[in-house]
Amino acid sequence: MKRLNEARKGFIDALAKRGYSDTAGTAKIIYQNAQNDIPTLNQIIDKFIADKVTCIAANATLPMMTALKENQRDSNFYDGGTRANH
Repeated sequence: MKRLNEARKGFIDALAKRGYSDTAGTAKIIYQNAQNDIPTLNQIIDKFIADKVTCIAANATLPMMTALKENQRDSNFYDGGTRANH
């Protein structure tokens, strides 16, 4: 869990260095954690898609793959190191 928290912090720090942050009002970061529960993960991803979020950033493989599989619109995904247009 510590590494996932560090990855999350690193992602948020990288956004901030590029001018995107909650505190500056240039981004709205929504943090969700399914706690290793697949139905909850699916609900989270479905809600993000329904809300038409700009970017889904997943710092573990299963959430990233679920987001890619479930999302059928043009979006940007961040997988912890590679940015891919889908």
